[in-house]
Amino acid sequence: MNTSRNLSNVGNWLQKEYETTDGVGATTGNSVNNCSLSALANILIYYAANGYSKIPLDRIKIYNSFRQRAILLGYNNTDGISVTSIDNLVEEAWKSFGYTDGSGSNNYAWSFAVFEAQINNSRPALFSLASRPYYNHTVAVKGYNIYKNGTSTYHFLIVKDNWNKGDRFISDQEFYLGCHTTITPPSFKS
Repeated sequence: MNTSRNLSNVGNWLQKEYETTDGVGATTGNSVNNCSLSALANILIYYAANGYSKIPLDRIKIYNSFRQRAILLGYNNTDGISVTSIDNLVEEAWKSFGYTDGSGSNNYAWSFAVFEAQINNSRPALFSLASRPYYNHTVAVKGYNIYKNGTSTYHFLIVKDNWNKGDRFISDQEFYLGCHTTITPPSFKS
């Protein structure tokens, strides 16, 4: 038996399409270390497409809406933002659109089951990895696949890694040191 869930409308923009060394929205320049911000912006695109009308549909407007707040939390385009501040960044992003009760929560004892529960509740999440293949990188988790073969079960997270346009997969067959950031949307969409 196989099970799959993949949330549509999560943004498909790359890090360099949000910000380069030439500035926000620039089409020239080198890539910067903005993975957490771009992953969050891609998730906020999902919420904008799903009825959260205070969030604009324009990716650069979304990104700019919370980028200044990220700087106050320690973000810079060389070092990025500390994983310990990502939950605060989520809360500040919701506030930047006028939502007072949206929140983020970091969980360093993550599991595939926690991600699956988030996706089953139509809530994409952030995953900040401190081990290969995504060392020091944050991705947007948008779905999962579960494959059963006899007595074996294999779990895969479906992620947008902000480096490539296609979906990527993280398997439960490898060890990952990381932080799962849940994103709880506001109780009212408008």
